[in-house]
Amino acid sequence: MGETTVQEQRKKDRNIVRRMMEHMWPQDWGVRSRVVLGLGLLVGGKVNRALNLIVSLLNTPRVPSC
Repeated sequence: MGETTVQEQRKKDRNIVRRMMEHMWPQDWGVRSRVVLGLGLLVGGKVNRALNLIVSLLNTPRVPSC
């Protein structure tokens, strides 16, 4: 039983993922575009929320005024 090198194992793993993605990724371009649009909107919403939090933290006074 021969040992596989790290490079060989990575190549095998990439091939496995590539074969699985053929079945997971939609073949219809209409569905594919909706999936990409949905993921883009999801990421955009998360970025927007993070930016809102950062801006609100930057605009809070450092010392409370009495």
